Amino acid sequence: MRIPFDSLCVAAAVAELQPWIGAKAQKWVQVDSRTLAVQLYWRGEGWLWLSWDAEYARLHLGGRPSASIELSVWGQALKSQLNNARLESVRQVGRDRIVDLTFRREDEDWHVIAELMGKHANAMLTDEHGKMVAAAKWLGATKSKRPILPGQTYVGPPVSASANDFSPFLRDLIESGAVTTEQALSVFRGAEIRPVQVPKLGVYPLPMGLEGESNVASFSEAVSEWYEKCARLREVDQQRSSLVTQLSRVVSARKKAIQELHAASDASARASEFQLYGELTLAYGFSAPQGATQLEVTDYEGSPLQLSYRPDETPQVNAEHWFKKAKRAKANIDEVRSQLERLEEDLALAETLLNNLEHYDQVEDIVKARAFAEHHRWLHQASSPALKEDRPFAGHRVKELRGPHGYSVFYGENAEANDYLTMRMGKPNDIWMHVRGNVSAHVLIPTMNRPDRVPPEVLRFAAEVSARHSPLKHSSYVPVDYTLKKYVR
Repeated sequence: MRIPFDSLCVAAAVAELQPWIGAKAQKWVQVDSRTLAVQLYWRGEGWLWLSWDAEYARLHLGGRPSASIELSVWGQALKSQLNNARLESVRQVGRDRIVDLTFRREDEDWHVIAELMGKHANAMLTDEHGKMVAAAKWLGATKSKRPILPGQTYVGPPVSASANDFSPFLRDLIESGAVTTEQALSVFRGAEIRPVQVPKLGVYPLPMGLEGESNVASFSEAVSEWYEKCARLREVDQQRSSLVTQLSRVVSARKKAIQELHAASDASARASEFQLYGELTLAYGFSAPQGATQLEVTDYEGSPLQLSYRPDETPQVNAEHWFKKAKRAKANIDEVRSQLERLEEDLALAETLLNNLEHYDQVEDIVKARAFAEHHRWLHQASSPALKEDRPFAGHRVKELRGPHGYSVFYGENAEANDYLTMRMGKPNDIWMHVRGNVSAHVLIPTMNRPDRVPPEVLRFAAEVSARHSPLKHSSYVPVDYTLKKYVR
């Protein structure tokens, strides 16, 4: 349960604003997208806070805002019409969560009407004829039974509290005996306010007999501190939730990649086995029966084996298939081991950060965590155009490697994959590589439009990938061209 900013809270806030009648509105600050603060000057400085937030709608005196954003159109309209205007009156409409603030400027009266009603919270500026000049939220006829549109006469919502009615929260307090009807009416009259604060629940104008309840000197100051804290915690929760979602995807992707690399590592470890199969195929292939698809052989230790065999090809060609498979396995094992090491280290860091996020309760901690994630490029994953989960890269044989500094490096395994990688996946400012003057894999480094920031180690890593997947891979010197993808024709 959280203590709501109900009609009794509105009455208390309005009562504490009465000594500021006659104050001049001097400065307008947009605290966040749904909260505005105006500086009042009257024998000193004060700040009037108005929020039309769906969760934290409120109006009260408070301290100087510690943060601000660019003034919204609504804020600019208030500043234009009410700067240096005098606060003439502050009154609650009935016993509802509606406040009418009257400002006077150059013999003209202007009204700021704050409707502090949960998800329907809004604020309007009307001229002395009741015409709406500005609003925090304009609402057309399709969005509301009571449109809020420029130039129309302001019509308030049906007053939900009659002369003898209170908010559901206050009614519960009265029925439980914690608050008397006379005490509540006294607050509405502005005669007696005895504000209290309850940890983790909020602030109320009257004692409620709750555990941990303590008296506070000013209802408005306590409310201001409480809702500022709530807003910070909500921001932390929102930023943490967003980061957790992104990191969870990274962790899931790393685990899947590591699983695939372990499978590739197992295949690479069989290089000597494939070499043996090739040698045995050469030795026994001429004894294969006509049309046989299995070759019966005996290995060097005398154990019988059955090898797959292509009856339409010669023993030499069959053996060559095994030798090529062994060669590929040998060539891949170093790359697979390197990728496993990088990805396992990356996974450990991501999982650690994900676990730590649960304990962060300050925006600054979340900001640092996000910066750490961005440094490791976890939040800038290249958009692999996967049509289905089991067909990444639209079924093309495109491979992704984890390079230095967390950069992803993509390459194609055949001509179709190269074409898809370059023409479909590549963005204009991604870096593209190819062995000069020879056949090779196309290699792509996603740069997120910052090619100038790609470190030399990443370029060298990608160049080695291109060279390793070309006929020149055993040469002592392999020139590799690189350019931005937008220059590739």
